[in-house]
Amino acid sequence: MINNVTVFNIRNCFSGIIDGEIGENAIQDILSDFSCSKNPDIEKFLKAQSTEFTKKNQSVTYLVFSNDDAALLGYFTLTIKPISINPDHFSNTVKRRIARVSTQNHFKRFDVRETKYCTGNEHKLVQLLKVL
Repeated sequence: MINNVTVFNIRNCFSGIIDGEIGENAIQDILSDFSCSKNPDIEKFLKAQSTEFTKKNQSVTYLVFSNDDAALLGYFTLTIKPISINPDHFSNTVKRRIARVSTQNHFKRFDVRETKYCTGNEHKLVQLLKVL
């Protein structure tokens, strides 16, 4: 399956239909068809925040398309600035190690926010920041 996909960096698509680039409006049209019923935050990020985060140089999102039918299969995002960690998913040992490594590498707590899924599941996201 890995040979039957094409990966596009959305940053390379923003300038419009020049030299084969498809433009931001076309990207938004493509993203509007994406859905993720298991985790609405994933869908919300892709549709509402991925292009803005890319423009602000906070992250860059890559879209993965099927070569067979050009369907959007998924995406992945690489964070450039803030790193979000959900501490509720880690054991106390892992939490202590993350704290130690974060301190040793000069990460600072940037923000904590709570998220809610449609199912009512809540969790906290701790964002760490390191200025380079």
